[in-house]
Amino acid sequence: MNTAEASGQSPEAHPTRRSGGLFIALVGVGIVCGVVFAGRNVFNVWFLIAGFALAMLSQFFSRRWSPNRPTRSQAFALIGSIILEMGLFIAFINLYPTMLDDNPAHWWLIAFILVGIHFLPMSLAHGRPVAILGILCIALASAGLIVPALPFAIVALLDGLLKIGVGGWMFVKR
Repeated sequence: MNTAEASGQSPEAHPTRRSGGLFIALVGVGIVCGVVFAGRNVFNVWFLIAGFALAMLSQFFSRRWSPNRPTRSQAFALIGSIILEMGLFIAFINLYPTMLDDNPAHWWLIAFILVGIHFLPMSLAHGRPVAILGILCIALASAGLIVPALPFAIVALLDGLLKIGVGGWMFVKR
């Protein structure tokens, strides 16, 4: 048994790692394009929507690169992390309904934190790289909130690049 298998980090231990990595990388592309093509806005949400749509479409072909099914606990972790993310966004939107109008950059930074939080339980299904990505996304977006001199575009660009890098690595790693 090699070190990756012993630590539970092998593709066999996380059969959805590749499809999850592709999903994350495509969302990252949407974030990067949303920053690059923001125009006069803080962020161009249409590119994020396009990246997310492509990521969703990629899952229709996930059996090609992730032929094995997740275990029951991994499936529950995936479903639970999505439910957690939706709950966090619903709570956030209800607690701070005008924040998007007041300061869109702060809204997006908090959204990046919430996504990072949902990566933590998702790591049970996709492995340690997603937990590391979650921690980095939370830390990066928190730095953007704490250090006002840090431009939002830099934080968002780094967030997207992190997702592309980690997701891409998860997709190509065998």
